[in-house]
Amino acid sequence: MSVRGRMEFVEAVTHVARTITDCARRRSTGVAALAIGGGSQSGKSYFATTVAAILEQSGIATILLPLSAYYREEALLRSRQGAEEGRELAREELDFDRPSAFDLAGVATDVRRLLDGQPVQLRRYVYRPDPAASGFPQGSCVDAGEVRANSPTVVLVDGLFAHHAPVSEAVDLVVVLVRPDVTKRRQSRIARDVAERGYTLELATRRWEEFVEPGYNRDVCPPEFESRFVIDLVIDNDC
Repeated sequence: MSVRGRMEFVEAVTHVARTITDCARRRSTGVAALAIGGGSQSGKSYFATTVAAILEQSGIATILLPLSAYYREEALLRSRQGAEEGRELAREELDFDRPSAFDLAGVATDVRRLLDGQPVQLRRYVYRPDPAASGFPQGSCVDAGEVRANSPTVVLVDGLFAHHAPVSEAVDLVVVLVRPDVTKRRQSRIARDVAERGYTLELATRRWEEFVEPGYNRDVCPPEFESRFVIDLVIDNDC
């Protein structure tokens, strides 16, 4: 399947749920995988939970693998990005909005294990308020239990770079949500970082300008987007 263009939200989630259901039913194991990538605040998580609700109403279980659970250790990010800059970086200078900040190979491995009926240790990323004046929260991955995919099940990978290889190569269907209105993207991301992650308004604004928007144009949705990526569905989603 190859669909390029704009779709309304309800039409899109219905289309994707039906397509990934067909993938699962064709598999001898009864398990399929869906990756939902795209820009910050484009509606990825809402899209994923809505698709999951439709699938579960049809008797198909879902397993969610959020990309945030695959952030690389801060020490490794500090070392690699510091080497690129030629200096030691403060925590608030680390760029978490680039593909190299995530263990994408680890995501792909877990997807393949689930597709093969093997168990996977789930994780989730937890933010904690920073007692320092910088207002930059600390984050870490914590165990969230072991899971195994039984027929019928759909594995959902949700995150900024879920449409990047090697994750895109491990799944059956890739969905990319785009939100071209830069003002809405900016407002939503800054509001979320202040409300949910404990950033100061100044820090959230600075990180948007230095990391988030440049990363969107460079890695999430570059000008040559359609020629660079195998995209099954591109949605202009303003919900």
